[in-house]
Amino acid sequence: MYRSLCLIAVLLLGPACTAPFDGPSGVCEARRFEAIADTMWETYRTSDRAFVLGAMLEDGVIHAHPSAPPANIRLVVGSGQPPEITRDEMPVHVALHWDEDTPMPDAGYPVFISMHGGGAFTAGENNEQWEIQQQRYPAVRGLYICPRSARDTWDHWHEAHMFGLIDRLVRAVLLRDDIDPDRIYLTGYCSGGNGVYQLGPILADRWAAVSATKAIHEGAPLANLRNCPIDIQWGEADPDTIDRPGLNRIAVDELYALHNADRGGYTFREIEHWRQGRFVNDKSTVGWLARFTRDPYPQRVVWEQNGDVRESSNPIRHQFYYLAIDADETFDGTGPDRIISELDRDANTVTLDVTGYDTVYLRLNDAMLDLDQKITVVCNGRVVFHGQVERSVATLEKTLAERGDRRYMFPVELAIDVVEAGASGR
Repeated sequence: MYRSLCLIAVLLLGPACTAPFDGPSGVCEARRFEAIADTMWETYRTSDRAFVLGAMLEDGVIHAHPSAPPANIRLVVGSGQPPEITRDEMPVHVALHWDEDTPMPDAGYPVFISMHGGGAFTAGENNEQWEIQQQRYPAVRGLYICPRSARDTWDHWHEAHMFGLIDRLVRAVLLRDDIDPDRIYLTGYCSGGNGVYQLGPILADRWAAVSATKAIHEGAPLANLRNCPIDIQWGEADPDTIDRPGLNRIAVDELYALHNADRGGYTFREIEHWRQGRFVNDKSTVGWLARFTRDPYPQRVVWEQNGDVRESSNPIRHQFYYLAIDADETFDGTGPDRIISELDRDANTVTLDVTGYDTVYLRLNDAMLDLDQKITVVCNGRVVFHGQVERSVATLEKTLAERGDRRYMFPVELAIDVVEAGASGR
């Protein structure tokens, strides 16, 4: 394991809490595990494994984690001739857009990942769209990243392998010490926007906000965008045979319905550009996105995986915010499998409404609940846990390995038997 994080953490645990952790024992324990997590994260960031991943921010090749399907991310810094594309490789253009006389924000630079249009065209035509995307938003301020799609197909941004590539791109970005991990945005134009409609909801816990321009919603569950704002723009005079205006209005109507039923979530903006069609001026989107910051532990989480479209492009995810399912979980494709979770910090309670799973996993840290007091978990109307929890270094290590995100390192994991709680919905 990367520099034996577990050993380092055990050494940090020490025999007892001392300065600077003086105070009530609960506070002491919370601060000690926070320090362990910080050290574990820094050790991971500078490990050999992370070095290979982080090399993309120089000029190298990113190889997938050994347990993942074969795939690479290749970086192209600055301008130059587009490289030849091979299967499951994703060249990435990276540039920092920031005024020299403006200090870097204390939390780090915002990050914009922007996906180009094109699709089932020649490699040269898609390279041209990639180059256009690199210049699309002159007002952008932050680290601007334009990946070049791995393949030249109509669904080049939401084939199943793309979810792993984009997720590994995010993990590589998170290794930088000059970016804000809670201000990572995803944008896409035309077929890139189609990708946002898929990657946005399925990877919603990665993003602060997303935008899809001149795009088509292909079935990913918009319900997952409860805590991830989305900007949708299209041209009223779109000339294509595909009814983009009508399809976008359907998606907007669904978002209105979701928001009306849950007023605390589903922030979105819709812009229909009058008399614009083939070209849509969406330059305002980066300013709108930049208003938002990710909440990694929202009070309410909606996680839906809709089996009816999974076979075409949507992969199974096994973690979402602070929730997880079994790694070998399978789906019968009969409809959406759903978890709705609500945190009540005052009552130190988590309430789960689960459909379609026999077991779910609840991850907790001290930013979510008071882990030194008894915690109550209610699942499908029944109390399934009430008592003290124990922080674990091994759980910190496990969740770091799974997510590669400091925010999603958790010292506590509770396995919830949904069948015991009542009907699981299978």
